[in-house]
Amino acid sequence: MKKPEKSSKIEWHKLLGKLLKELLSPVDIYVSTEAPLMSESPKVDILLLRRNTPQWTTAQLALLPDGVRETEATDILLEFKYTESLSDDAVQQTLTYDFLYKEHNDKKREEVQSFLLSARKPQNSTLKKLGYKSTNLPGVYRSQFRLIRKVVLVSLNELSNEPHNAFIKCFRGKSFCAQKLLPLKPVIAKKNKKRLICWNRVDY
Repeated sequence: MKKPEKSSKIEWHKLLGKLLKELLSPVDIYVSTEAPLMSESPKVDILLLRRNTPQWTTAQLALLPDGVRETEATDILLEFKYTESLSDDAVQQTLTYDFLYKEHNDKKREEVQSFLLSARKPQNSTLKKLGYKSTNLPGVYRSQFRLIRKVVLVSLNELSNEPHNAFIKCFRGKSFCAQKLLPLKPVIAKKNKKRLICWNRVDY
């Protein structure tokens, strides 16, 4: 008897990248699901956002989540963990991407900011071990440890219900099944000089 084929693994970072590209490209933010880390770089599960404007614009801020919208860096690296919990390995991986990206692209420290997005709420014991403390923004954590503080932690489940957090919170793990977004595509329209975002059902 022929064994049933295993279901293909969902690449959550690419699904998130697809959403961010549709949302942010029209407001002059470059989005890539494969950030160049070396001259012959292997594929990595990381997203790159690059601001093409001197400062964040009002239109850009309306679509960026807490933590990201506060940074002045032009290049944003997003390491997204949908099924994995916060861990030493996850932070180390993000730090490695951060270092390699700066070296390969000849970027200064202040030009790049890395974020670790977690769809699962981190455990207090893990936060304490890694030195992460909550900030004045719900769901945004910064580490007190010198090396780890380069990586800002964003817990999607804990972000506020502000409109600018709505899209990223679609990927907040068990609280919302991101698989529901698979047949959906965001469409940005203009009406009465206001930017509207709606969802149109399409087949990928």
